[in-house]
Amino acid sequence: MRQLEAYLIQVFSVVLNIVLLYGFRKYTERQRKTEAKQLAIENGLRSLLRDRIIQSCVSYTKQGFIPMDELENITGMFEAYKGLDGNGAAEAIYKRVLNLPTSNA
Repeated sequence: MRQLEAYLIQVFSVVLNIVLLYGFRKYTERQRKTEAKQLAIENGLRSLLRDRIIQSCVSYTKQGFIPMDELENITGMFEAYKGLDGNGAAEAIYKRVLNLPTSNA
């Protein structure tokens, strides 16, 4: 009887380890997928912000002035862009827009 109990405990222990290992693998796989999606979202958002900042800045640079509310919008986008570890691609043109005359219209 003791041997049967020891055998059942060993079987239970092996089954429990297998179940736990399977669960851990599924969890880490899901984590990797979630992290990859999050990185893709961040990269996409950063790219969209960079594009929008550059387009707006080029437009207002050509115009020669920038409405105050648009400067606030561009500044908000630029801060978000930098918060997403945006590089200097949009920074130079953003700095030029900061030097443009502003209007309240």
